Amino acid sequence: MLHVIHFGSSSVHLFSVIRNLGVWIECGLTLLMHITKVVSRCFATLRQLLSIQRSVSHESLTVLTVALLLT
Repeated sequence: MLHVIHFGSSSVHLFSVIRNLGVWIECGLTLLMHITKVVSRCFATLRQLLSIQRSVSHESLTVLTVALLLT
């Protein structure tokens, strides 16, 4: 939290990073936090796909990988 602005009896808290509709927005609008979060989630999902590769068919693994790339 950066600052608190007071309007009469109300207070507004200003944050350096917020998330709106799944997009992480920083006060400088650099999108570094959003990119970091997306890359982290993609690598986590790839690790999960790697762990199940012997349990599913090659076609199913291909479909899951393409779905990851398109979402």
